[in-house]
Amino acid sequence: MDWSSFTLTDGDRTLASPCVEIVAISYGSAAANGKGLDHGLRVFAKRFGKQLKFYRTGDMKAFRPVDAKTLAGPYSWFASEKILTTKMLGFFAHSGGAKTDFQTPSVQLTLWGFDDPPFYIFRMALPIELAEDPDKVVAFVQDALAEFPLDNGFCGHALFYHPATDGARIWRSYTVHERCR
Repeated sequence: MDWSSFTLTDGDRTLASPCVEIVAISYGSAAANGKGLDHGLRVFAKRFGKQLKFYRTGDMKAFRPVDAKTLAGPYSWFASEKILTTKMLGFFAHSGGAKTDFQTPSVQLTLWGFDDPPFYIFRMALPIELAEDPDKVVAFVQDALAEFPLDNGFCGHALFYHPATDGARIWRSYTVHERCR
């Protein structure tokens, strides 16, 4: 299938694009989630890590280029039950050519260990082309989530964008795009 008609752009910048999105949510223990998130991120990084270009943690004001130490922060969080039970943490990385040119593959982690009940989210946005071989997508997701204490979630075709993308630009681009059909 030609997915290009679903991609919304503004010049050279991609505002939103089709993807295969996987969102896994857990309300389990910090220890179980630490192990599951660690495993999931390692599986994702093994397959897509070299494609990641920019990242941001919850306490950063702007995206930074990915470097050899980028994943050290999240991995250290997973190893500390104290951090996993008392902090609100976030990590987002994408493969775009610029800080705000959001592209797949992408990974996002949300850790709210302080809440009652605590919850942890592992989200992956994969290139839409992978959907052409669903068995491989399923095998990859099963591997990535093998140790994650899954309570609920979803997987399927989605439109990938990031909230830092100007919503008005997305709507304007979509409206113009629809008129051109």
